[in-house]
Amino acid sequence: MSLYFSSHKRKNKRGDYVFTYIVSNMNMEPKKYYDIYQTRWAIEKMFRTIKQSLGFSHCQCIELERQKAHIYMVFISYSFLEKEKYENFLDCPEDALKHLQEVKLSHAMSRITSFSEIFCCQA
Repeated sequence: MSLYFSSHKRKNKRGDYVFTYIVSNMNMEPKKYYDIYQTRWAIEKMFRTIKQSLGFSHCQCIELERQKAHIYMVFISYSFLEKEKYENFLDCPEDALKHLQEVKLSHAMSRITSFSEIFCCQA
């Protein structure tokens, strides 16, 4: 099996330079590896949030329809946090969740109601 290695220097949040190493069995330009990695990393961050902050892995329902409802609500919740993140200029969905936990309940409920109107339903 042929393996291809790629190294990328990048600046982290603290301003320090770090190296990212990527190993693949596909021969591509190094920049292409990095672009694919960046796309995949966004998906990994989403799954971390839905598992750790939104209870994706804590469903104890046995019935398939209830499991589907749980999954649906977790992804709707994630979408809501992403919207709040962008509207409040926050760094990540977890920051949006913390922000909503710190504001008055009436404000949080108004944000949820506003979001639910996108789907023509009431929360």
